[in-house]
Amino acid sequence: MSSIYPPKRTIGAVRSAMNDIGHFARHTGQLIEDAVREEASLLARAAIKHSPSMSAPNKSRDKEGKFVRGGGAGGDGDETSSLAWGERAVDLDIRRIIMKPEDSLLSATDDFSNVQDYIRWRTEGRGRDSLELRFLNQIRLNPDHQEAYTRFKAIFHGKSSLHRKLDSGGLKSWHDEMRKKFKGRIRKNQTVDKSFFARPEGHRIADASTINSYIKEVQTHVGWLKSGWLACINQIGPVRIVTRKYPMGRERKYGLKGLAKYIFRHSASGKAFINFPSVYDSGAALKIYRINIVNMVGNAGNAGTTAKTIDKTLAYRAANRKGKLKRLLNLSIDHFNNEK
Repeated sequence: MSSIYPPKRTIGAVRSAMNDIGHFARHTGQLIEDAVREEASLLARAAIKHSPSMSAPNKSRDKEGKFVRGGGAGGDGDETSSLAWGERAVDLDIRRIIMKPEDSLLSATDDFSNVQDYIRWRTEGRGRDSLELRFLNQIRLNPDHQEAYTRFKAIFHGKSSLHRKLDSGGLKSWHDEMRKKFKGRIRKNQTVDKSFFARPEGHRIADASTINSYIKEVQTHVGWLKSGWLACINQIGPVRIVTRKYPMGRERKYGLKGLAKYIFRHSASGKAFINFPSVYDSGAALKIYRINIVNMVGNAGNAGTTAKTIDKTLAYRAANRKGKLKRLLNLSIDHFNNEK
């Protein structure tokens, strides 16, 4: 497990956030403790939004962080649609590292020792598509199936040990090995070794039923990383914020509204460390109000770093805070003008 911590370049963004919260509290008359709790909860929610899986990471936003109409398709990391995108990524990753026997060139030319298996692969299976290694593809294009079969058989002779059918446990071990090799996301990062899956050692096979059941099992893990941020929100707890709708304030957890339900099914570890100065410490020249939120799995498989979760989260919240302060100031100006 790995945590996400802001790099040095984000310190300015953190200080800007502290300044914004102070302005918000002074302008609205909120307790600074409540303003800090609210922002910490909303920051955790923004981290969910910018943590994989995300259905539309390139969606356009305006200066206040709102989506621009027509700026992209799909949803975001905190929306229900992100589940389907996460499940799709799992499906594609696993199918990249495993083949059904009838789709495997090694099986068609070595294990079964039958030219008819090669012809079936060539005309009905994956053999209809180009092979990733050029010299193998040239053999595949030979219209004389017997000759092509003989050449492939000579190349792959003795490689059948790689092609024993994997059960679910074997498939999991192979998947774990490939995730480690390709830093979590196999298809996305496979350029690390472009020809790996074209070489014999990059091939494994399993029955379709084994592949399908394993994919469904792994898909149930989608949202686990995000739930670490949800744990932070729950630890921060309800906050009392004065709004126009609730002028006396009402206690509620911020950051949960509209959050995709599938994220709630997980319970990853997250910590919210709250450090407020004592109300009795009146002699302190500078009172510091601080909440550190830490997702204990937020960078699993380097996912947080790859997705630039920290940078995007801080930028998103900065835009939202600026927009919120602007709206509050405009409301105050309108209220003042109407009373003249």
